[in-house]
Amino acid sequence: MIPKVVFITGKGGVGKTSISLMLGLAAAKRGIRTVIAETYGANRIAPIFQKNPEEYKTVLLEPNLYTISLTASKAIEEYAIMQLKFKRVYKLIFENRFAKPLINAAPGLHEAVQLGKIYSMVEREGWEFIVVDAPATGHGLSMLSSAQTMMDLTKVGPMYESNAIVNELFQDPRKTAVLLVTLLEELPVKETRELWHLLTPTQQRQTRALISNKKMLTPPAGSPSLPLANWQHFTQALLEKESRQKEFCKMLQDLPLSQQSIPHLGAPPNDNWLAHGEILLSLLEDAT
Repeated sequence: MIPKVVFITGKGGVGKTSISLMLGLAAAKRGIRTVIAETYGANRIAPIFQKNPEEYKTVLLEPNLYTISLTASKAIEEYAIMQLKFKRVYKLIFENRFAKPLINAAPGLHEAVQLGKIYSMVEREGWEFIVVDAPATGHGLSMLSSAQTMMDLTKVGPMYESNAIVNELFQDPRKTAVLLVTLLEELPVKETRELWHLLTPTQQRQTRALISNKKMLTPPAGSPSLPLANWQHFTQALLEKESRQKEFCKMLQDLPLSQQSIPHLGAPPNDNWLAHGEILLSLLEDAT
């Protein structure tokens, strides 16, 4: 069994979307109805499959694999209409010039409504596996904690009760997992270490693995295809980069979680992406 939801987070630019896509491809290949949820209006997945991106609508990429671009504004609208029953009432209350600034400034609301949409996709829409391409480090952490944040703010009432239900799903290590992603470079490694120590004990239990993306392979030792001097310079540069990456690997070894390296795989999707997605899925299975 794999969890219902997995959050992919890490510093911006480390390849969270790539890891999300690997997992999605592998799960779909197994026949699992899978959706990759991009947050805050990001829409990078659909164009990879030559599909037109759409806001807040699922887009079929290939058999069993979909993507959706979530936005806070659409999630607020959907939640409000669900509670108020009529779109006209929603517009009257939420789309006037006095309410909008308050809604935009409400702490944790934008993260919480997107989290609520993911909950709805599990419990009401019946998705078997949701891969959340979460925001960069701090915002990803805020999203995962946002239901609890709203509970702390509201204390009682319908908003509290709905977030309590959502929070139960996303605090359950059997149903919700986290994968941390990093590059073997100074700033991403430093931020990854900081993120681990910011996670709550529950979130640490949910974190199944740390993925080191784009790890160097040992440079080829075969016959050079470049002039000898250029070839030697090229291989030396690769060896130096590989050596630096090994040092950064050592800096992560004291973190108490499984670690997996992914090499640079070229343009997606291809068989290498699928194969490494299977490895990542096995990490999710092993911890259940």
